[in-house]
Amino acid sequence: MEGIVTATDIVNYLGGGEKFKIIQQRFGGNLFKAINEPIRLIMTKNVISVKTSAKVGEAIPVVENDRLVGIITERDFFKIIE
Repeated sequence: MEGIVTATDIVNYLGGGEKFKIIQQRFGGNLFKAINEPIRLIMTKNVISVKTSAKVGEAIPVVENDRLVGIITERDFFKIIE
């Protein structure tokens, strides 16, 4: 797995968060140019992952044999505690 992009990263990038500085500096604030750039521009690299045998409390991206096989989101945790 090279990296991960969440909805929060996209909102941060397009909506004025810390990553919006990339748009300001690299594209002069032009959103149309910014949305055509590769996703690696805003992805988080070196993502912490867990094996498929990990406990739920340890889970984020789930990997097996160094391949991404699933991802646990905050929504998944809320479904468990409902």
